[in-house]
Amino acid sequence: MPIERMLHDAAFDQVAVKALSTVYDDVVNALCLARYYPSPETIGAKIIEHARRGYDPIKVRDIVLRELRAD
Repeated sequence: MPIERMLHDAAFDQVAVKALSTVYDDVVNALCLARYYPSPETIGAKIIEHARRGYDPIKVRDIVLRELRAD
């Protein structure tokens, strides 16, 4: 999965990688239902951006979905 490599490169620990990988899957599934398909790199970059701000995984998911749907 591309997000795991991106998260490891961004120096997240294993617990964060697992949680944010779940966020990635949730975002992809939600966007597929909406028939909107941004690149995996775009989704991953937004997840990393908000995770670095210290947001919990649920908030990261919600923010990323809101931002991607607004684009």
